[in-house]
Amino acid sequence: MIEKPTKARTARETYDFGVIENSTGEYIPYSGWKLSGAARSIYEDGGAPRVYGKTVVEAVFTASVRTYQVRWYLDEEESKVIKTSAAINYGEGYTLEAPTVKDIHDAGFETCSVTVNDGRVNYSLFTGWEKLPTNINPSAEDDYYKIHAVWETNSELIDNMFSSSNLDNLTPEQLLALSGMDAQTKSDYDINDVIGAGTRVTYNMGTDNDLSSGNTLISSVLQLDSAIDRSYQTDIQPLRAGNDAFTLAIDYCFNPEAT
Repeated sequence: MIEKPTKARTARETYDFGVIENSTGEYIPYSGWKLSGAARSIYEDGGAPRVYGKTVVEAVFTASVRTYQVRWYLDEEESKVIKTSAAINYGEGYTLEAPTVKDIHDAGFETCSVTVNDGRVNYSLFTGWEKLPTNINPSAEDDYYKIHAVWETNSELIDNMFSSSNLDNLTPEQLLALSGMDAQTKSDYDINDVIGAGTRVTYNMGTDNDLSSGNTLISSVLQLDSAIDRSYQTDIQPLRAGNDAFTLAIDYCFNPEAT
């Protein structure tokens, strides 16, 4: 009695010996073997053949597309799981939504930290996710498609962070530094003298993902006006044969002088 043949799984597929009956989950007799050189299994050819001499048979396997869950981690050690998706097929994932800052907070974790000591600001700031959950392609050994958080971690002198040359538009890093300063520190470094009610603040809404591997449709700054109808022709065919979905990224800002 020989052992049941097996075939190693790949990242994309798993393999069952023969054919499994959908209603019972049982192996269909003879479906896992074929005569050497035959195109079909012994089962498909009508059952066990007559053997009159040396006969070579080969194992037959049924391939199934593997499913994975996408999992977002807040740390490289993968101890802080923010979200785990439902199982999706290898190569898919276009409809999944990445966790938001609110999701991270709801999971009990922070998206920033700051300490101010001896004239130096030490901070860590969550800036987004390393990649999009599209066309997921884990390795054969993985059970999850893993996406890690991107952090900006740095240590800067207060004098450098708040010099008069860089206060026209406060950055998230500067705002974080201010939140970690007490009144005495702000007074010691004249922070209140250089930041006033007219100081501008810039912040991001959403996640700025890196799509450098894709195709660029418009590479220069383009001002859009509702009074002007613009259309562009490209050679890119996002729904060509073999592609059932695509991601379109638009980087834009509003004109502060527009009404």
